[in-house]
This record gives sequence, structure tokens and C-alpha cells, in this order.
Amino acid sequence: PLVLYSDIETERWADEYLKDKPKPAIFVPTCSPFWKDVRNIPPVLAKQIYDGLIEQGYTPIVCQSSANFLDIGEHQLNDLDLKKYICLLRRVGLYFGANTGDEHLMTAVGGRTFVYQPEDHHLFVGSEWNYVHPNSTYYTWRVS
Repeated sequence: PLVLYSDIETERWADEYLKDKPKPAIFVPTCSPFWKDVRNIPPVLAKQIYDGLIEQGYTPIVCQSSANFLDIGEHQLNDLDLKKYICLLRRVGLYFGANTGDEHLMTAVGGRTFVYQPEDHHLFVGSEWNYVHPNSTYYTWRVS
């Protein structure tokens, strides 16, 4: 996939938003409400990932929908306009989070993704969703 989009207003918004956030990283712990029981990163694991990003010097920016919200982190952008989100993803270029549309959009703007997903089971088969791409790394959690 490839997304090429830009407009001066959203570029300025992204610059302004990021100016006081050193080493930003997008963190998306949740997915659509329909798939939340399958693809949401379990809260304990999400907290470990979030804390690990901070320990590594990143500024995690939590992006998610208010329809499937996990209260985690200081910098939260919920229900962000798609134009702004595209510019933000391209500017940040680094994604940590669930296997969801946000990951695919980050890949489409040329960013690096570290994706957390359940191990394969009857409701999720990673090979149907995962890219064989040098910018994509996948990690699985055990499903009980």
C-alpha cells in the first residue's frame, strides 16, 4: 500500500503538535470495537509496551478511537481526523501497537511498524494480515 497525502494546514498542525515531543512514537493499543476481544493488546501487555517505550526515551503518542478506549498514557489523540493522522504518522514514522488499520496506514506512509497480535487461532490468522516487508516486525502473545 502507498498513501501520498499532504496539505499545508495539516502539516502545520503536525509540526505544532510534535514540537515539544522528543523522539515521538505512535502507540495504538486497541482496534475497532468489533474486533476488540481478538486484537486489542491485553491491558497488562499494553502497559509494559508503553512503559518500555518511555524507558527507551520515546514519547509515546496514544492514538485510538473513543469507541474502544484504553486509558493509558499522557499524550492521547482520540478520534483524530484522517488528514491529520496521515500527516502525523508520516512525520513520526514509528508505530508500536495492535494489528489494525492504523498499522496498515503507517506502512502505507512508509513508516516502521512493531506490531503486537495474538497467536494464530480460529478468529485470527496472522498470515492473512501481516506484511512481508522490511519495515514490519510482528510479535505475538499467547491466547489462553
